Order: sequence, then C-alpha cells, then structure tokens
Amino acid sequence: MKRLLSCALAGILASPLSTFAADDMARVVASVCDYTKANDRGNLRKKLDGAGLDLRKVYEGISCPAAGAFEGGSLLRLAATFGSVDAATFIAAKLGKNGLNKPESDGKTVITWAEAKVAAGDASTKELMQPVVDLLKSKAQ
Repeated sequence: MKRLLSCALAGILASPLSTFAADDMARVVASVCDYTKANDRGNLRKKLDGAGLDLRKVYEGISCPAAGAFEGGSLLRLAATFGSVDAATFIAAKLGKNGLNKPESDGKTVITWAEAKVAAGDASTKELMQPVVDLLKSKAQ
C-alpha cells in the first residue's frame, strides 16, 4: 500500500498546485479513494476542493490500493469495481471526454478495461459494474 501511495504522491506532488506535505497528501489520496469506493460524491468533491486539487490535473497521479475484488488502480476503475455510479459521474465530469478516452498505465482506457471485466465476470459483477460502464460510454462520446 505504501508503494501505491508513493506512486500516487509523486504525480500529485509534481503538480504546481501542491502545497501539502507528503503525509497530508497521503491522507487526501486515501480519503479520495475511500469516498469513491463508498460512492460518496459529496465528500469526494469536498475533499478535493478543500485540498485545492483540480482532479483533471492530478487524476493520473492517484492510484488506489487493492481492496476486495479491486486489484488497485485509478479512481474510475475503483468506482466501476464497486458500482459507485455517483462518484463515477463526478469523476467523469471532471475528466471530460479526452480524459475518459485516454489510456491508463496498462494501455487500456477505463471503458475498455471495465467492459472486459463485465464480459469475464459473473452475474453479480455484471450487475454491479454495468451501470458505471454505461455511464462512462455515454460521457466519452
């Protein structure tokens, strides 16, 4: 987990907006990931605003740790894994069309990744993830 947070912090601390100490930023990243997983759009927005972070600028630097069925990775992948439609709506709006169509660290867009997970998953995975996949597809067009 420390390695994932270190990678996330490197991207965020490289941002010109960053005036936080590393420990403070680690707490912000952990909270942002927790709020995304819990589908808590309001607190997600408040945490980012309170930290003075522009999600579009720091998104690539945020990597959430593995949790349950989630193998670790971006906020949108976390939201898709847990069916967090409200959080995904907020994140997708902040990233815009270009951000949603941009390949992530593994070379796949979040939409391609999520569609593959849905196709390979069982009924409960499909039921949980499909609404987020549909949302992301609609926002990426």
